[in-house]
Amino acid sequence: MKRGDIGPISDDIPSIFPIVFGVLLFMGTAMYSAQRIDERNEYLDLRKSLVGLSYVALNKGYISDAEFDAQCTSQYADYADRRRVNFVVSLKKFCRFVSFDQSISSVFSTATNYGVDACNETNPNCIDSAYARTGKLCPNPPPSVTTRGVSSQIGPANLPPNFQMLNFPISVQCTRDATVKGPGMTSIVIWR
Repeated sequence: MKRGDIGPISDDIPSIFPIVFGVLLFMGTAMYSAQRIDERNEYLDLRKSLVGLSYVALNKGYISDAEFDAQCTSQYADYADRRRVNFVVSLKKFCRFVSFDQSISSVFSTATNYGVDACNETNPNCIDSAYARTGKLCPNPPPSVTTRGVSSQIGPANLPPNFQMLNFPISVQCTRDATVKGPGMTSIVIWR
């Protein structure tokens, strides 16, 4: 008739399992919390970059076609490089009224079909419909994005998982000589 061993190690073995489980639970919770904080900080940093690029793109209430093209290659690209983000800035011209329903699919199209008047003798303030419907895209063509291992041009069907977008109204050039100005919409998409 032999009884169980009573000693310093055999008495402590049953109490070690809850202690190890508690330490593992604590470490797992701490790592999960740190991961969630990092994800939130990444989101806020990307959002801050988006607001900063919006400020650069919309520092005036009016943007002409020449200014948009010049700022695209200098200011927009430089800011995006400093913040280590990819971007697309879209300028839509509506010239008579604005459709605020800016879905992601309309951002990558440079043509609009809104608010143009027919040019004739009775309408001296007409807008050349071909020119007024032509928007701007920066960079043009849009950059490539890799999703699920496939690299292709960004568009409505191919968006990165962490993109963010903001839309802003702005005054735009509606005629080639910039004598007529009208409402437009700027959409800014940013991702890493």
